[in-house]
Amino acid sequence: MCGHGSKDSDYQEEFQLLVEYIQKKNRNCEISKCFIEINNPTIKKIFSEYKELETRKVFVFPILIFQGNHMELDIKKQIPINKNISLCKNIDLNNNVLKTYEKNIKPIIKENKIVLVTISSYSKNKNVFFELEKYTKELSKKISSYKSYCCFYGFEKDVIEKLNNLEEKKNIHLVINPIFLFTGFLYKSTKKKFGNLKFKHTSYTKPLMKEPEILSILSQRVTNVINS
Repeated sequence: MCGHGSKDSDYQEEFQLLVEYIQKKNRNCEISKCFIEINNPTIKKIFSEYKELETRKVFVFPILIFQGNHMELDIKKQIPINKNISLCKNIDLNNNVLKTYEKNIKPIIKENKIVLVTISSYSKNKNVFFELEKYTKELSKKISSYKSYCCFYGFEKDVIEKLNNLEEKKNIHLVINPIFLFTGFLYKSTKKKFGNLKFKHTSYTKPLMKEPEILSILSQRVTNVINS
């Protein structure tokens, strides 16, 4: 299980819990972790020291949401070319993710006017923002929001300005959907950035790996790959 890595203790704890959860569901396979940067072991180190490639099958699961540069440059290039190594699909914003957030957002809505904001990690890859926009539009329709915005983390200024300029804030329920895997620095910082807007109600969705349905989907994906 290969994650980005973070200095945040909540990220580290939740990543370890993810590994343990997947291990319990897949006892016929050894589940371990590595990271692109910051935390140890790094993906580069784990493969430089791995000595059992001729006798064991290795599946690399990128614990990333988008098919961005981290996937292409920081994971693929660090994996040796070997018939016993398989790089698996990243965690994408598929219909199951959409359904999960739709199901969890609808019961908390307290106003007829809903404004949706989605935020994800920055990427230079244009396809990442395209995916985020598409996801935002679809979720907006599902929860019947009358306005929706999306942005990368670090580029929230324009969205916050637009939110501040909205009329009838007292009749609007603002729904913030941070597209992050864990309760790390970016998730916490996003909540702070949007915490001072004067809407009658403001709600935040949980990180993906805090949603039992999404966690179960990932675990089943691992099981299917191992048994294929």
